[in-house]
Amino acid sequence: MKILNFRLIRYLILITAASSIVACSPRVQQIKDAEFARVSSGPKLTNIEVTDSPSSTQILLTSEDALQYTSFNLSDPPRLIIDLSDVSGGEFKEPILVNKGLIRTIYPVEADDPNRVTRLDIRLTKDSIAYRIYRRENALIVDLPKETEDIFSEQVSIPSIVVQPQDMAAKEVNVPETDLNSQKSEDKDDKLKSKEMEVVIESKSIQNGEKTTEKQEGINVIRDIKIVSSDNKTDIVIIADKDIDAKTFTVEGYKIVIDVNNVKYPAAKEEMPAIDNNRFISKIRIGRHTTPVRKIRVVADLKEEATYDVSKDGNIFTLSIVPKVNGTSPEKVIAEGKNIPVNEAVAEPAEKKMSKPASVSRPIVALKYPGKKVSLDFQDADIINVLRLLAEVSKLNMVIGDNVAGKVTIKMLDVPWDQALDVILKMKGLGKVYEDNVLRIDTLSNIARQQEDEAKAKDAMVKAEDLVTQILPVNYAKAGDIAESIKKSLSSRGDITVDIRTNMLIIKDIKDKQEEIDKLLKTLDKPTPQVLIEARIVQADSNFAKDLGIQWGGSYTSTPGDYNVGIISGPGGSVGAPTTGFAVNLPAAGVAGTKGSVGFTIGKTIGDAFNLDLRLSAGETKGLTKVLSAPKIATLDNREATIQQGESIPYKTVSQTGTKTEFIDATLTLKVTPKVTPDGHIAMNIRISKNRQGSIVVEGTPSINKKEATTEVLVKDGETTVIGGIYEITDVDNVSGIPWFYQVPIFSWLFKSTQKSNIKSELLIFITPKIIPVNT
Repeated sequence: MKILNFRLIRYLILITAASSIVACSPRVQQIKDAEFARVSSGPKLTNIEVTDSPSSTQILLTSEDALQYTSFNLSDPPRLIIDLSDVSGGEFKEPILVNKGLIRTIYPVEADDPNRVTRLDIRLTKDSIAYRIYRRENALIVDLPKETEDIFSEQVSIPSIVVQPQDMAAKEVNVPETDLNSQKSEDKDDKLKSKEMEVVIESKSIQNGEKTTEKQEGINVIRDIKIVSSDNKTDIVIIADKDIDAKTFTVEGYKIVIDVNNVKYPAAKEEMPAIDNNRFISKIRIGRHTTPVRKIRVVADLKEEATYDVSKDGNIFTLSIVPKVNGTSPEKVIAEGKNIPVNEAVAEPAEKKMSKPASVSRPIVALKYPGKKVSLDFQDADIINVLRLLAEVSKLNMVIGDNVAGKVTIKMLDVPWDQALDVILKMKGLGKVYEDNVLRIDTLSNIARQQEDEAKAKDAMVKAEDLVTQILPVNYAKAGDIAESIKKSLSSRGDITVDIRTNMLIIKDIKDKQEEIDKLLKTLDKPTPQVLIEARIVQADSNFAKDLGIQWGGSYTSTPGDYNVGIISGPGGSVGAPTTGFAVNLPAAGVAGTKGSVGFTIGKTIGDAFNLDLRLSAGETKGLTKVLSAPKIATLDNREATIQQGESIPYKTVSQTGTKTEFIDATLTLKVTPKVTPDGHIAMNIRISKNRQGSIVVEGTPSINKKEATTEVLVKDGETTVIGGIYEITDVDNVSGIPWFYQVPIFSWLFKSTQKSNIKSELLIFITPKIIPVNT
């Protein structure tokens, strides 16, 4: 009986277990189905439509729920990327061939990710398209204007808009007041119409009821915007009905932006104030914004860097632009504002992105960023995803620290990716460190702490490491000079000793430092370049000289008597020739060298009472002399070379030790100090002096006439420089004669002699330096 009961119990247990398994199987399947349904549920794209108009091309994206997105431009090939978060692509899996307007093809890609990100890769026909994205509850309108738009481009949030195919009844929609001028508003209405869809817009801001409300609430109205110019200042004056709430900031120093909050600017006044030959402003632009607050934006484009100041007197706001003085930065931030880089467009309303700076910042200097240009449009995007995107564009390995967190909202058009990275890191207080081919990003405090820890660990390793001694020979330099440079590279435990006799260095330091010093010594201990200096010295002399002189006299002879007459009478009663031989004795002076002469006698040699002797002397010389010398000399780099030629003039001096002969140099001296530059040029310091004996002698010591010149030139290897213009011209024109008689016309030549000479001397020096190759 007991055995039967036991079997019965066991049988009941088996039946119960089998029933449980059968009962649980559908439940497991239900759980799996529920899990699959949960994963499969969620919004998905229901429609993608493209329309084209003369002014723009638009894409309509509709979904089952509100769409969250990030967008950016890529330039190679030109395309617009839109990432839709937490939404599936639905039935859109294959490329969509468009070829309409600015769009070629749309590639929908659904990422294999738990968060279900769908990327739309929109291939464009041209680069740098300034697009806009209009949002509504379950739709996005991507507007691609065919003309570049300006700084007033902002994302417009459309709270309610209905898009219907043409065959369906149009419904009313609500759109906020446009943020551009009246002409742009009309263009925007045109952009929202196409053959495939029909958009009906009703603006609440133009309803009488709302106008009445605004009037009742007392909205401030701008009555006038004036430009007042003078020579050194330009004022932008804004006049309103009430007290003005204005903020100012600059864009890269060349655009000044004024945001006037909670005001209206009548449509009839939306023209630009006239700018006629203004020194500072090239043009003024005015725009209206309605979200998140109503404001008027005035943008002044500057022609040059300037600084400005603001003042406010109740309902009158004045911004004064003055020249930049003493390096003053052009952006003088007075109110709440922020210096925004020129490539950074406004993706969200300005007030959300700008905060009051801690201090006035100087203009950002334009850096040379070599990275590929991209366009980015992020709205409350996770910074880690943004950094991952930049890593994908840059093809870099990127490691992001745990403390990096937060969201960014930014819009950049056609900027290098590395510049965009720097802007984002600065904005979030982050830093970057390159380690080989890996870019590490972390907070500045973490990076500083890590670097400090690494420095401490490195210092501890240096103190614990064994010292190594090595002996290094110095080949081309002095070991003592090299030691002074190497001492700065030693560690705190290192030591260096110089052996002057063998010109060697004895160094004791850790192994890593020894390797560093070895490389440094090989860099410094190199043969000094030699320079061959070829000089060509050309001295050209030309001279001309002419002499003309005359000698004449006479004699008279008669018998002795009471009336003896002669030129000179002697006591013997005989009158002969003058004691000098001639009555006029002015022969040629010999300036022209050996002279020629001719003479004749008038009268009888015997028995004649009167004789006349006449002698003419004249000489003329011409000469041209060229002296050419071509000395060569080689010298080390930065060492002086001297070339000297001439003579040493002896003279005697008397002292207590007796008389001795000394010498003074009358030479042509050329001194050249070459310096070889790293790019193969040669800089030369040249000194030239030409000394010759002068005509003055003092106590036996001759004087020296000096001519000197000093210059510095830079020439290429093997290039010739010339030093000329050392001229010496001597003109002589002398007349010697008997007073009064040599001035008598016609007969003056009987009473005078002349000497004329002209001597020219020119010195030219040609210098050609050549670097002598070093055989290593």
